[in-house]
Amino acid sequence: MKWARTTAIAILLSGAALRGHAENVSEINPTRSNHPWTVVTVAPDGSWGIGHKPYMYQAIAEAVTNCKKMHRKNIGCGAQLQTIQAGWVVVIRCHNTNILTPASVLSAAVQLASKREATLRAKSAQEFSACAHIVTVNPNGTALPYLSVHTWTEPVSSQQAGTN
Repeated sequence: MKWARTTAIAILLSGAALRGHAENVSEINPTRSNHPWTVVTVAPDGSWGIGHKPYMYQAIAEAVTNCKKMHRKNIGCGAQLQTIQAGWVVVIRCHNTNILTPASVLSAAVQLASKREATLRAKSAQEFSACAHIVTVNPNGTALPYLSVHTWTEPVSSQQAGTN
């Protein structure tokens, strides 16, 4: 249900409504208006894409395009997305569920992902193996592939994660 709400918001914001009415990003978020938008989108199979642009609708379009390059299907990319300005996004996958967590600092995004994983496990009737780290995106909109080699259950040192 949550992804449906996120997708609906993405559709509304990615179209002409935003393009026609937002002269600048400050109309969208006045507190961080000088920072580009970072968008991470994840398809149901775990394929992902990143967009990093001055306007949210541009970042959404870029993220969906990049996801489609990995996903290789016409639909699915944009099923779940997370937007943030000047922050981190951590994506993990637990069985067939994607968890996307944004925060202004990396440690907070990781902590939020852990909490969501615990909630998912508590509510799930079926057992599933350890969750897998899919991607971490920094405030510059760059994927940090060196974090992807770790399983989600392994702690990541602050030196490996970069500054937060």
